[in-house]
Amino acid sequence: MNFIKNKLLVLVYHQVTTQEEKYSLGGITQKQLDQHVTLLKKAFNILSINEALLKLTSGTLPKNSLVITFDDGYKDNVENALPVLKKHKVSGLFFVCPGLIESEYMWNDVLVEYLQAENSKQKIASVLNEYELDRDEIIDSLGSNEKGISKIVSLVKYLESNERSDLCKSLLSKIDTSKLKQLMSADNINQLDKSGMDIGSHSLTHPILSCQNNDQALNEIVASKVKLEELISSEIRYFAYPNGKLNRDYNDSHAKMVEDAGYQAGFSTNWGTLNHAEDNFHIPRVSTSGSRLRLMNTLRRVFTGG
Repeated sequence: MNFIKNKLLVLVYHQVTTQEEKYSLGGITQKQLDQHVTLLKKAFNILSINEALLKLTSGTLPKNSLVITFDDGYKDNVENALPVLKKHKVSGLFFVCPGLIESEYMWNDVLVEYLQAENSKQKIASVLNEYELDRDEIIDSLGSNEKGISKIVSLVKYLESNERSDLCKSLLSKIDTSKLKQLMSADNINQLDKSGMDIGSHSLTHPILSCQNNDQALNEIVASKVKLEELISSEIRYFAYPNGKLNRDYNDSHAKMVEDAGYQAGFSTNWGTLNHAEDNFHIPRVSTSGSRLRLMNTLRRVFTGG
């Protein structure tokens, strides 16, 4: 099957859990990931990112070439995704935030846990309204369903980083933190590196770069590279823009910062595939999760341009 020729398809995953979760917002179970990789191996040449970009540049990229990536640096990537990749003898590229190592939770996990645990619409609206989010929009979004929670997460996402941090700190005392997803430790990142996986930066603390001033954005890009290189004693070549939509979450000036910082490529979440003539600092990726059928539908959209 010759789906894509002279183009590179990059998939992006996030959480990899042991069982399905109602509000994982894009997560996948270990069993589902195993099914995904089994299917992908039959249809694609799964390459490491280094090999893929080298072959793409030299014009020797095999047909149906694919790279697997993981964003955010969840500990479950090591516990649940790494064994699957090792079983199938394929490589993965893991984008992590070194500023969050062993000290923080992802803000969206704190918010989702609060929204699940708190049944009062008025209480939730009151808390979020302190940060000048539209009260009517909050109320309309509330409900015990994934779409409602996802909408609120999207609203909070574009707060100033310090406001978003303050909000999540205020919510920590209102939830059971033992239910929150853990992020990778330094040992976990080293384990991935020693297992032959590739490590990339997902910024220092996962802010939306477009919500930062230039100095803040540059520090997120540069300091994360320095910290990760110190951690694994190896060059960090790749950067994934948090959230990753061009001209919404980051722009060309941020891509130039990434290039000037010494990275070899930058990864977005814009839909599509990469050919040799395109900019390596706006590499598109296709997000997928869930069942094998969902993966097949996602791939069908890629192949048909849907």
